[in-house]
Amino acid sequence: MIEVHRTPTIKQLRMLKRPGSCQPSGTRRKEMIQVIGSVRPNGGEKVPHMSEYDADILDWSEHQAALLRRRAEGALVNDAELDWLNIAEEIEDVGSNRLHAVESLLVQALRHMLKAEAWPDSRDAPVWRADAIDFRRQAKRRFVPSMLRKIDLDDLYADARAALPKTMDGQLPLAVPETCPVTLEALLGDGADLNG
Repeated sequence: MIEVHRTPTIKQLRMLKRPGSCQPSGTRRKEMIQVIGSVRPNGGEKVPHMSEYDADILDWSEHQAALLRRRAEGALVNDAELDWLNIAEEIEDVGSNRLHAVESLLVQALRHMLKAEAWPDSRDAPVWRADAIDFRRQAKRRFVPSMLRKIDLDDLYADARAALPKTMDGQLPLAVPETCPVTLEALLGDGADLNG
C-alpha cells in the first residue's frame, strides 16, 4: 500500500465518484482510494466506509429514484432506505447546475458579441455573431422564469468583457461599452446586439 502523508477528508473521498466534481488524478487519486476503509496513519482511526451515494452516485440515484417511484405509487417503502439529505442536496444541485449552464451560455454569447463589436472588420466577425446567436438560443431553451431573480447580467457582462483579448491579429479593439447595454430579456430574445 502507498504510504499516505496527508489523510483525505471525507468530502474529498466523496468527490472521487461525483460527476462534474474536481477530482484528484494520478498518484493522489490512487492514495485516496486505498485509504477508503483502511487505517489512517494518524492514530489508527478508521475512515468511515463510503455509503452507496459516496461510492457510486449512478447506482445510488437509480436506487433512490426507484424507491421514490414506488412510494409515489403507494407502495410501502422503508424510510430508512431513502437517503433524504442527499436526495435534497441532489435536487438542489439540479437547479443550480441548470442556472450555471444558462449563465455560462450567456457569458459565451456576450463574449462573442463583444469580439464582433471590438473587431467588426475581422474575417472571424461573422462566425462570432453566428456563435453568439447559437449560445443565446441554447440559453433561451434552458432558461426558466425563476432565473430572472438569480442572474446578475452585469456580473456576466463583466466576465465576458474581462475575457476579451488585448489584440486580435495585431489589431487593438474598438471601444466596447463599460456596462452591459442590453437587458436579459433582450439577450434571450431575437435580434439583440450591443447597440441596443
